[in-house]
Amino acid sequence: MQKLSISATQNIKGGFFWMLIPLIMSCVGTLAQVGAQISSTVIQQKQQKLLQQHQTAQRQNQTAMEHELQMINNFLLT
Repeated sequence: MQKLSISATQNIKGGFFWMLIPLIMSCVGTLAQVGAQISSTVIQQKQQKLLQQHQTAQRQNQTAMEHELQMINNFLLT
């Protein structure tokens, strides 16, 4: 009787372990999705920052060019 009880307890523990595997795999999958989302967000933020830097540089170049053209026009008009 005692052997049967020990065997049943071991089966329950083993069954419980096997029931945990899908839960663990689900958690791993969720963590992978979250990691991918974070990576995507970081990449988008970096792209946005680079785009802003590029646009700022273009505006600075445009302003400098307009200033030079204005100076040339002023020189020619005098």
